[in-house]
Amino acid sequence: MQALEKIEECLRIGEECLLSGVPAGARAFLLHALLRRSDTALRRLLPKRIVVVTPDFHAAQEMADSLAFWRQALCGGLEGEVLLFPADDTFPYEEVSPHPEVTARRLEVLHRLVRGESSIVVIPAKVLLERVIPPSIVGEATIEIRPNEIVPREELVERLVSWGYERVPLVEDRGDFSVRGEILDLFPPMTPKPLRITFYDDLIDTVRT
Repeated sequence: MQALEKIEECLRIGEECLLSGVPAGARAFLLHALLRRSDTALRRLLPKRIVVVTPDFHAAQEMADSLAFWRQALCGGLEGEVLLFPADDTFPYEEVSPHPEVTARRLEVLHRLVRGESSIVVIPAKVLLERVIPPSIVGEATIEIRPNEIVPREELVERLVSWGYERVPLVEDRGDFSVRGEILDLFPPMTPKPLRITFYDDLIDTVRT
């Protein structure tokens, strides 16, 4: 394929490469084919993270779905996950908060990027003009909780409140948490379901969904 050969040559000599006239439905396949057939030497030239910029969110969703499809259909080529970074669904100076699901998806992508995971990030062009949380703050506001670790419960509650979690009687939405005796229920933005953490004093006994 001449297009792939042109891209590979540009990567080897460190030049920009401009392709025009590629149909929308073929762009995801072209990227996947490039990564799938690239030799070991060329793979070292590819960045750990690839960013795909699309005109709008609809195009970003289609691109992310197409990349995920080709990754599964051809069994290889794409290292890491395909991450869709949605644009903020509010307007400047609008006195409303973004939808919790949008905020959760944005935080999940930022968290994975801070962790250094290999990935292809698909973003609408609008996102390039938006401010996002600095990586240092994302890292500081992250804690890994495992069974049999000592985590002072009251200290954890204070940290959750400082990070913007809301203490509620019953956890239903992302960003909620509740405390009942030795049980702490929590719905982080990066998990599909709430977590239930049981304590024995300050020792974490179990963590489950």
